[in-house]
Amino acid sequence: MKAESLKEVLATTKAQRAYERKSNADVAAAQEKYFKQCEDEKNAVRVARRIQANGDLDHRGSFGKFSSSLAQGDAEPKGEKSATPDSNRKVFEKQVAEAATTVATQQKFESVKTADVAKRDAANVSDTFNEKARVTAGRVAMERGGPPPRYGGGHRKPEKAAKGDDKEEKK
Repeated sequence: MKAESLKEVLATTKAQRAYERKSNADVAAAQEKYFKQCEDEKNAVRVARRIQANGDLDHRGSFGKFSSSLAQGDAEPKGEKSATPDSNRKVFEKQVAEAATTVATQQKFESVKTADVAKRDAANVSDTFNEKARVTAGRVAMERGGPPPRYGGGHRKPEKAAKGDDKEEKK
């Protein structure tokens, strides 16, 4: 009986240790996977920040790595063996013209939107003022006994009695 109980305890302990080894290996694999994902995301953020710091110019090479040189990696035009100051100036002037066009388009868009917002703001201020005046006039009219009847269908009938009629009623 004692031997059987001991065998059962040893078998259970062996199964428990096997489960723990498998569980520990699974946890370690998951941690390694999540660590790699975290590092990949941090590296992607670093690259995006570097590109942003470079004026949104991506200076990575063909393998996705930044080179240590400061040269811009445009391919050489066919027929030219190397870039010259004149060819570089032409490229620069072309890109400056494109940028100026983009800036002009954006400024036009912004001016139209700014004018539209100013127009709507003025209308909102006017509507708010008119609504406040209407509410104030209504409050004042209620303090004075209510607004005068409109269209002849109000809750008060217009008074038609003359001043002399009051004296006649008292008699």
